Amino acid sequence: MNWTSALPPHHAAWLGLVLESGVPGEARAACDDCVMCERPAGRAGRADSSSVATRTGNRLPESEPHEGGLAVRLLETSGPFFGAETKCCTYLPEIANFLVGGALKQPDGPGRQGVLGRIEAGIAVTPLGLAKTPEFKARYEAHTFGLKSSLRCPHYVESDGGTCGIWMQRNAICATWFCKFDRGNVSKRFWATTSRFFKLMEQGLARWCLTQLDPGASAVERLVHASDADRDRAASDATRDTSSELWGRWFSRELEFFVACADLVAPLSPAQVLALAGPQAQLAAGLVRDAFAEVSTRKVPDPLRAAEVKVLAREPEGVRIETYSPLDPVEVPAALLDTLSEFDGQRANAEVLSAIRTRFGIDISEALLGDLVDFGLLEAVRTPQDAVAAALAAIRAQLRG
Repeated sequence: MNWTSALPPHHAAWLGLVLESGVPGEARAACDDCVMCERPAGRAGRADSSSVATRTGNRLPESEPHEGGLAVRLLETSGPFFGAETKCCTYLPEIANFLVGGALKQPDGPGRQGVLGRIEAGIAVTPLGLAKTPEFKARYEAHTFGLKSSLRCPHYVESDGGTCGIWMQRNAICATWFCKFDRGNVSKRFWATTSRFFKLMEQGLARWCLTQLDPGASAVERLVHASDADRDRAASDATRDTSSELWGRWFSRELEFFVACADLVAPLSPAQVLALAGPQAQLAAGLVRDAFAEVSTRKVPDPLRAAEVKVLAREPEGVRIETYSPLDPVEVPAALLDTLSEFDGQRANAEVLSAIRTRFGIDISEALLGDLVDFGLLEAVRTPQDAVAAALAAIRAQLRG
């Protein structure tokens, strides 16, 4: 699956401008058959017929011998679990004005009604779009994510096992969030970088729409020229009784304003949007290219060191470990885990692999070594020179933009 085609139309076009090829899908995260919901005994998910998948290279076969039984095993239904009535949708998304307008232009239904409900409530609604309400901020707790039905997204539709009513107009965070990643931390870094790029594009475009439709000097001053913190505070604190200055001549015509934003954005090319979004978005575009280059290749850092991990359970099949994400535990044979302390960050990988072969009688292939890096059991050694190289790469990316 090419995941670019599953992105909202605006975001897919922006990513197409930045990358020359489509993005492979995250096959382990399926919104229509959520692997994070506990399944009844005897029922396997679409992507999980055995509850454990053994990773070989970039594939997830049902069962295939790998390294004499030594492998990073990706647990699809081992918990932690989300509520079946919420999935990962215990979140109140911030929706940029042009995306709000796009949702209002779709046929009437639960998705459109959810957007109308937020606008009519008048809380945290400004010409920039729909923001997080103070109530949500006060009640949201990260450790109960996916569990509290009282925090379920107002755009969640219960039919068909739970769907998104604004799927084609969802925001940067919802478009790029996954519970599990095909290449673990490498994929996670790519999507986090892409999410930041999308968010900057949304924000830049929303501000441009506001200036084009010109609610008034007060709105422009408080929502465009203000600092990020002051802008967020103004949006969060806005109520129907206090937001007349923010809406100016568009006050009580919010629906018309949002639809006008969607109409303004519709004819813009991705290149025009990137230019309007400004230098930060252009810099982020270069970082997306760099992150995509990493996820598209399999280059193992040298030297490596053992990463800090959290042991969750020791079972006959292996040791269950939390590495790069609490939502994606992995399982490895105890014999393999015992070898990883040899990676001290000093010796070259070839020397360490030779020592493991001699001491433990275990051969770790290049493919398995890559899996251990991808899923956070081994990590690159970071030096001050790496920080300088990263800064130079960011500058080069900005110049490319």
